[in-house]
Amino acid sequence: MKNVIKEVKNNRAEAEVLIEYAKTECNVKNVLPVLDAILTNKPTNTLDRQSWEIAQFIADKTSYIYVEIDADVNFENDEWGRSVAVSGGTTPTGITIQNKNNLMILRQEVDDILETVGHNQLYRITGNPVFNGFLLPSLLWVKRNEPRVFGMTSVVSSPKDFLALQLTGKLRTEPTDALATGAFDRVANDWSSLVLEAVGLERSLFPEVAPTSQPYGGLLPEVAKRFGLPAGIPVYGGSDQAMGAMGLGLVKPGQAMVALATGGQFVVIGEPGLIDNRRRLHTLSHGVEKTGMYMAATLSAALSMRWFKEEVIQDTKTSYPDFYYGIQDIPAGSDGVIFHPYLAGERTPYFNSALRGGFSGLSVAHNQKHLQRAIIEGVSFSMKQCLHVFEQMNMPIRSIILTGGGAKNPIWQQIMADVLNRSMEISTVTDHSPFGAAVFAKFAPKKFVGLSSFYKSVINKGEEIKPNPASVKIYEPIFEEYVSIADAKHRRARRKQRHK
Repeated sequence: MKNVIKEVKNNRAEAEVLIEYAKTECNVKNVLPVLDAILTNKPTNTLDRQSWEIAQFIADKTSYIYVEIDADVNFENDEWGRSVAVSGGTTPTGITIQNKNNLMILRQEVDDILETVGHNQLYRITGNPVFNGFLLPSLLWVKRNEPRVFGMTSVVSSPKDFLALQLTGKLRTEPTDALATGAFDRVANDWSSLVLEAVGLERSLFPEVAPTSQPYGGLLPEVAKRFGLPAGIPVYGGSDQAMGAMGLGLVKPGQAMVALATGGQFVVIGEPGLIDNRRRLHTLSHGVEKTGMYMAATLSAALSMRWFKEEVIQDTKTSYPDFYYGIQDIPAGSDGVIFHPYLAGERTPYFNSALRGGFSGLSVAHNQKHLQRAIIEGVSFSMKQCLHVFEQMNMPIRSIILTGGGAKNPIWQQIMADVLNRSMEISTVTDHSPFGAAVFAKFAPKKFVGLSSFYKSVINKGEEIKPNPASVKIYEPIFEEYVSIADAKHRRARRKQRHK
């Protein structure tokens, strides 16, 4: 069967100008095939470095979105072609607020929300601590600092809801996305009038809410024609976390995922309606109704290693497999070096944006590889703090899937298993959020009948990483020291905030 790649260019005119400029002024003839290779993640024999650099710039600049379909699919008989789903994060479309050092500058808005609504009351309503980057403080920042822009704003939207608008002509949202905004009532499954009134925002700014299992609408004829899909098929959507859970087969209580990407997430499926009275967890909404999903998170997981490699060592050329080589020769515990990954503050369990990281225990006996191993161990200790929160809430965890970029490296895999003292299965599913969106689109119209059988037949069991008993024993006292230092850092950061 023949594969067809069809493209949507967010900035088509700009892309065409850049491509023409590259061809005429830069005398680059290979930019189009290289651009296609970059966007479709396919190898090419072109070795022209200038073509690669220009094509990569155009790909980044113009925000291409590619959809791969099969030209020979009979959509009348193939249920994969009968519905569409989109997924994405909850940052509001068009709002990215940073200072010149790329640091979020929403601390005042977060403090105002907590003072106005109250820490405990906000958490009881939303199930989430509010943090820099949430929609609510971002919107308040725009209202305060860009009143002209705010005055022209009729409605706010998450990226995936905006994409669904382009596909169906209808703007709305659903609980998996709305719950992570800081303004959504987890019990009422609607925007919280109490929160919105307290911060001075109108309900009309927020889109209508419908169940995740209810489609936005049907695919518009002009969009259907462009993609070669049947017009009118239902379009569904869900948050990145909810669709990621679907893509990994996490639909039953006790199933869990540790994702090591830029940040780290520890997601556990549990009974719906649970609440952490100490405000350390994010309450998420699962795509499958009457299924609870809860997340603990660290902000700088793989980001910590990238920061060390590119900013501290200033090594942008060595591949990561080569960069990791030699860490295996450093003993567990990094000969006394401990790293706290608070490069952008921390979420679980502290929720403190002023918390700062660092190395401790350094001496002249240590080298670069000690620090690299300490970074992996520090991220793993942070994830163990996440695990402790779930254990303290008596949430059963029967299985853990390890996924994300960090999960691809065997050193990360083993250290994480040793620190957590848990067996972990390496995910065999790449891009689990897009795959989960496809699974959701397939089964939502059927009310998820047959989903369990589908997972058994499609998702292969990955490699199991078991903890090393000797390393587990070494890490236990080091983790206690890590927590002691972290607690002291947290208290010191809070004192500084109070005295400002």
